[in-house]
Amino acid sequence: MLPSAYEADFAPERLLQTAQAYSGIGNDANQPANVRFVRGVVRLLRTRVDRVGSLGNEPSVFVLCPTLPPALKDLQTSRHRMIDNGLTPLQGRLWFVGPVVASGRSTVLSFEQDDDIFKQVADDYELGTVPAVIHDPRTSPGEIRFFPLGLDEPDERIIISLPRAPVTLEDVIKVIDRVHATKLVTPDAQSETAKLWHKPVKFIPIERAELTIQMYLETALNVAFPHCAIRPEQPQISGRLDLEIEGADPFDSENFVRHVLLELKVLRSFRSGGTSVSQNEINKWIEEGVDQASAYAVERGARATALCCFDMRKQNVGDACFAHVVDKAGQLGVALQVWYLFASAKAYRAHLSAASAGESA
Repeated sequence: MLPSAYEADFAPERLLQTAQAYSGIGNDANQPANVRFVRGVVRLLRTRVDRVGSLGNEPSVFVLCPTLPPALKDLQTSRHRMIDNGLTPLQGRLWFVGPVVASGRSTVLSFEQDDDIFKQVADDYELGTVPAVIHDPRTSPGEIRFFPLGLDEPDERIIISLPRAPVTLEDVIKVIDRVHATKLVTPDAQSETAKLWHKPVKFIPIERAELTIQMYLETALNVAFPHCAIRPEQPQISGRLDLEIEGADPFDSENFVRHVLLELKVLRSFRSGGTSVSQNEINKWIEEGVDQASAYAVERGARATALCCFDMRKQNVGDACFAHVVDKAGQLGVALQVWYLFASAKAYRAHLSAASAGESA
């Protein structure tokens, strides 16, 4: 309880309002700069809507460039030290900001056609490889386009909705599907600094494969749901949960919601040291995962929960790995999802060919 002398200024509801307003500014500090950047832009735009009710009718562009390059030293810009208060007009301007998006510089955005935006930023200012966000208020509902590789790569973009909306398990699974398809499915897809295979030829994953997959998912979820806090490794009475997606309730501004809780498991044929893993052990891991996902969701009050398995075994059995827990998971309200990780690009190509041949038949 708070001392009574401070109740007027620090009443619980006031503290909750503050937490909601500034959620995300620090809780993504462990994320890459471009992830913090896009989350910061979304917060900025939403704060502007909350303050004045509109974002105008002209596009605005934000680039992750807190310091003007020497080539642009003569560019006429305006300095803005408090753009995060939502009072600064944003439309029709090109913004140079840092990862936190609390201050920045801006210049007039000159365009008659959409392509002029790309030409001004990428060609005229030579910032085509800098992470960028385009907000176009002419679309409905409002959305932004995030270009993590810059405007030189217009097809590499992520579209994010601006209006606050509940995060569903279906939304989360779509994000994991995308991460699997682009970052996890083969060793070649994985980052050089975050490989999942110790000896792929022998189907041996790295020792801490779950934590590496958790890292991939945490980053992707931070981008996909910039209005939420993505919390990994949360300790509690019933154990330590893997990932939790938490945010303000879009229907009740006085409440926080734990939208989705994820329990992650890696299914292995072999441990990192080379010893084999029995089917009984695999079955036990999966059943424990169902129990964990259920217990954590009940304790945290999560609206949805799922056991997410990443299968790195020799054989791809798909959903059959859940045969022994389907009924139990249904009773406990735990969704079951599995993604297969191929040990080589060659094996993945063979899988695609077989799938295509099956569809043709």
